[in-house]
Amino acid sequence: MPVASLALNTPRKGAGVVAVPDRTSDLIFFYAISGLDASNAALDSYEYLVLDYNEATNPLQWERTGWQQVTGALLPVGGGGCSGSSSRWQAGLHLFNADNSSPDGVTFEITDNEQYVYLGPGLTTTAAGSAVGTFQSWRINAATGALVTASYDQQCKAANAGYGNIGANAQIFHFGGIGPLNSVKAVAWEYDPTPEPLISVGTNSYSDNGSQLLMARYLHATILDRAFIYMIAGQTGIGVTNTIEYGIW
Repeated sequence: MPVASLALNTPRKGAGVVAVPDRTSDLIFFYAISGLDASNAALDSYEYLVLDYNEATNPLQWERTGWQQVTGALLPVGGGGCSGSSSRWQAGLHLFNADNSSPDGVTFEITDNEQYVYLGPGLTTTAAGSAVGTFQSWRINAATGALVTASYDQQCKAANAGYGNIGANAQIFHFGGIGPLNSVKAVAWEYDPTPEPLISVGTNSYSDNGSQLLMARYLHATILDRAFIYMIAGQTGIGVTNTIEYGIW
């Protein structure tokens, strides 16, 4: 199968991206949500790719279909700093499932194989002042990879963009961001299984988590390895850095 078949339907930059292995099969779902197009217009669409993992074959043969696009996926919101369009770039995309749903290692918010993605705050244009604090969540249809629109949930929190992000301990963590910032923020999420399963940050407030980055960072990479969180490179207050710092959640 030619590599060109893996091309997205729409050119996009700064999309929220995540890979999601299905918990009951060999399927792997890739998502690219929102971002800006070639003319710097914010996109209200997402695209997803479904791979059927088979270690005995060439990875190019895992592709079930090409990238599938769904438009109108990011809905306008009203009120506060989240009014207007919720399409955005430089926004973190979080994955939530049973593995990261326990606040204490004993009780779990999610006890089945359902999985969810949560798109965090970002910029609605190329202007630094266009940051919004919108959160939006979807449930993943494990049979097709499509995001279930009935599970939409939108909330408005503090605006940010270009931050590092992970989902762990039943919380959303944001590290640094536009400014650049050296803050470490966390907000707990909640799971509601009825009538349609969804996750929500609800009325929960950000906490400063009692810590800060050693260096303010923007547009940096963040990697979670077991309990270790690595912040890699990025833009600082004095220029682009090649440094790495890490912490433990």
